Amino acid sequence: MMDRLQKILTTLTFLTLLAPWPLVAVAQSDPTPDAPVEASEEEAPSTEPQPRPAEAYNQGVDHFEAGDYSAALAAFNQAIALDPNFARAYLYRGLVYSEQEAWAEALPNLTRAIELAPTDAVAYFSRGVVHYRRGDLAQAEQDFSEALLHDPNYAKAYVFRGLVAREQDQYALAIEDFTAGINQAPELSDAYVHRGSTYALMEEYQAAVSDFDQAIELDGQRADAYQGRGVARYHLGLLEGALEDLNRAIRLKDDMPSAYLNRSYIYSAQGRPMRALSDLDQAIELRPDYVEAYLNRGLLRARQGNLQGAMDDFDTVLQLDPEAAVAYRYRGNARMEAGDALGAVADYSDALFIDVNDAVTYKLRGDARWAIGDRPGAIADYSQAIDIRPGYLEAYEARGQAFAALEEFQRAHDDLTRVIRGDTQRMDPDVYFGRGWVRSQLGDITGARADLERAAALYLETGQAEGYRKTLDLMRQI
Repeated sequence: MMDRLQKILTTLTFLTLLAPWPLVAVAQSDPTPDAPVEASEEEAPSTEPQPRPAEAYNQGVDHFEAGDYSAALAAFNQAIALDPNFARAYLYRGLVYSEQEAWAEALPNLTRAIELAPTDAVAYFSRGVVHYRRGDLAQAEQDFSEALLHDPNYAKAYVFRGLVAREQDQYALAIEDFTAGINQAPELSDAYVHRGSTYALMEEYQAAVSDFDQAIELDGQRADAYQGRGVARYHLGLLEGALEDLNRAIRLKDDMPSAYLNRSYIYSAQGRPMRALSDLDQAIELRPDYVEAYLNRGLLRARQGNLQGAMDDFDTVLQLDPEAAVAYRYRGNARMEAGDALGAVADYSDALFIDVNDAVTYKLRGDARWAIGDRPGAIADYSQAIDIRPGYLEAYEARGQAFAALEEFQRAHDDLTRVIRGDTQRMDPDVYFGRGWVRSQLGDITGARADLERAAALYLETGQAEGYRKTLDLMRQI
């Protein structure tokens, strides 16, 4: 009876592409310059000088532009008290609240500004930004479209509407809007950054690099543009250029956790795991709830043989996100490698409770069930993995080896033949050895010898001395 090979996933996967990009400034100018409102020449009836609404408003604008939001808010409050129909004062008061991320206060002010000035594109845009930041994408899209209806040249409205489309995975629409924004304002580096990141999500990495190049040419201090270009170069296999870009991004902004995470992928690809771990440590220090960093550090720790450290990281992920099915899967892998097959079955089962269509986890649970002696459960899991992903050759191989061990030779032969025919590139000697042994049991000695000769050659080519000796021993027996 043959031994089954347990294959544990410990490779580092690229879990995130790019961190969210900083938002474009909320307080965009009007299509015409927003000059201070002139005060009326008419004298106030009071014997003491009283501020006019326009004066209070102008003071508020000055404070707002200086970043003194408390003073700005007080001035806009005064302007509105003096003139309850002062649309621009409501707009700017909404912008103050937006800058303070007080969305519940910003929204009614911006809505009132729109009620008083229903053709004001800036008011619609500003309210759209609030909806976007609150996650109300439908309302955000409606407001950005309304802003563009009143001002078709409003570049930032195109950019934000593109962001809404991208969040909804409508990448082609996002590209269209970002391009429209660029056409209206070729100097707008945000539009190039966002379009570049969208191209990267579409795996059009060369186009992404071109956009990040343009963003950097417009503003050489944009850490996010260097980070984006570095990620795109990573995917193009340009590791040295990618590393230079991530290094530059970190020099420009050394408190950006996503840059350390992304640089860790490059170090890992270069075979420098300790530097990768150091970057992941830094990402976690900067952002203690960074799920992706814990996941990737756990994977790297597992590859380094630090299984307890890996499981600790996956535990942290599950504390932060109990619905992270991938963390259960990775922890199950670590448990398998540590010899805890029963614990691995429990983790894989938890992962499948969250994601019932994960073919890989069914295959892995099949491996774990086989390890604890649950033969029918293992075969059922392999079959489920194949049902979900009909071309899943690793699941066919595992099921074929399981059938062989259970002496269901014809079924084993069929599965292993499917693997050999379906993957001419991999040329796994274990598969040829397995089918050779199965053929010998079915009485096909000629076919068995052909498979075993192929297995022996592949074992020899790959330096697997034990497999080579095992194959020669079996050939002598048949």
